[in-house]
Amino acid sequence: MRHKKLRKITINGDNYLWNRKHVHFEDYEYSPCVEILTIYQEGKKKCPLRIYFRTEDDIKSQNSPKDSHWEVGYPEDGVIWQTGNDTGYVNLNRPGVVAEIIKFAVPNYWETNKANKPTEIQNGFEWVEVIDFPRPARVNTEA
Repeated sequence: MRHKKLRKITINGDNYLWNRKHVHFEDYEYSPCVEILTIYQEGKKKCPLRIYFRTEDDIKSQNSPKDSHWEVGYPEDGVIWQTGNDTGYVNLNRPGVVAEIIKFAVPNYWETNKANKPTEIQNGFEWVEVIDFPRPARVNTEA
């Protein structure tokens, strides 16, 4: 099994390493797809921040799974988006997105200097709703 290389990012003078992977869970009702973002502060590999973006969790938190909800995975690994009339779109492969997640997490949810075990956020969509992510560049489709 091939491990994904950790990418490096510096936020407020601190170095972090991160990766993102797409997995399928066996226990699901609506969708097996999950994006997992794992972030380590450099030198503290035993206490990562691990955030799960599981379509299943967002649909279950809605009144009706037919309403707008967050999806992950296909057609692009690492991308999460809203269905229905909403136009939310977050690419977990982008360093700018990861930077905003780190800024949001430290120190309110993830105390890197005090943690001695992983901090796990089971429903990352709750964070997506409140973090102000950088917008992707627009592509000019006019000839």
